[in-house]
Amino acid sequence: MTTIPVTRSLTAVLRGLLDPTPGVTLLVAQFGASDPSNAYCNIVIQGQSLRVPMLRGVTDTQGAAAYLLATKDMILCIGSVAP
Repeated sequence: MTTIPVTRSLTAVLRGLLDPTPGVTLLVAQFGASDPSNAYCNIVIQGQSLRVPMLRGVTDTQGAAAYLLATKDMILCIGSVAP
């Protein structure tokens, strides 16, 4: 018989599963330099530049506001506001 040591208590496991963190978050960032692909855009969040997928019809104007949906696994650009 093999024994596996328990590293977390039941309370810690339940707290992690029942965490009230939202699944999807709406973020506002700024567009960076234009991307040659019409499926991706460059955005700037907290000084870091990222290349993220965007919905069809979103215009990526450098310096304009970019609306993003973010999950723990992915960021998607869903809209923009031109200055």
